[in-house]
Amino acid sequence: LFNYDGVQDSEIVVICESWGSALAVGRHAVGINGKDMSEVQLRKLLHLKAQTFLVLLDHGAEAKAAQLAQRLAEARRVLVALLPWGDPNEVPKAVLNQAVADAKVYSTSTMLRSMTVSLAARIHR
Repeated sequence: LFNYDGVQDSEIVVICESWGSALAVGRHAVGINGKDMSEVQLRKLLHLKAQTFLVLLDHGAEAKAAQLAQRLAEARRVLVALLPWGDPNEVPKAVLNQAVADAKVYSTSTMLRSMTVSLAARIHR
């Protein structure tokens, strides 16, 4: 987990795919080095003080974000932020900030609605 030591006292931890994305998000972010999280990474995250996790994976990884959020939601409050395009380290800061501001509390129905809207937007492009 990239930046694990840096998020020890964070109330909210943002989970990103890579170290580059975590750096773009800021000091409250960790990189899991991929779209999937190992059991070891999950246990380490659940040992943190954080009361809330915010899952922010790259655009196009909505299904993986939902899987990750579901695993975390068994123990903590989880929000999911979806980018309209790109990776957190590729999009302008304003786009990244808007995705975080629009983050939704994880639930199966919320994720299905968000994924449907995201898919519809891609089809119309």
